[in-house]
Amino acid sequence: METLSFPRYNVAEIVIHIRNKILTGADGKNLTKNDLYPNPKPEVLHMIYMRALQIVYGIRLEHFYMMPVNSEVMYPHLMEGFLPFSNLVTHLDSFLPICRVNDFETADILCPKAKRTSRFLSGI
Repeated sequence: METLSFPRYNVAEIVIHIRNKILTGADGKNLTKNDLYPNPKPEVLHMIYMRALQIVYGIRLEHFYMMPVNSEVMYPHLMEGFLPFSNLVTHLDSFLPICRVNDFETADILCPKAKRTSRFLSGI
């Protein structure tokens, strides 16, 4: 049995919290329980995670789409689709352990599972 240092919320409570605290405006109003359970939508999770990182760390949205200054790529246009995902994973790897979630993997964004996603969102 896993020991958690945060309460495990059900999907309805998570949706209410995300609507009230994380996603505001039209994004929050359009969020439904079906976006997170039983099959979480990766694009919705990207939006939630990006917004949580913006709130906590003050990261601006355009920073997810920027190439790091210290890296030189021969064909930067090839990185356009991968760069936001790569930056999101990098920031989540440092953010989620602070939330006491220590088993986050890249696959949790690419192919999210409902139980793991609800645990991550409960931690946040």
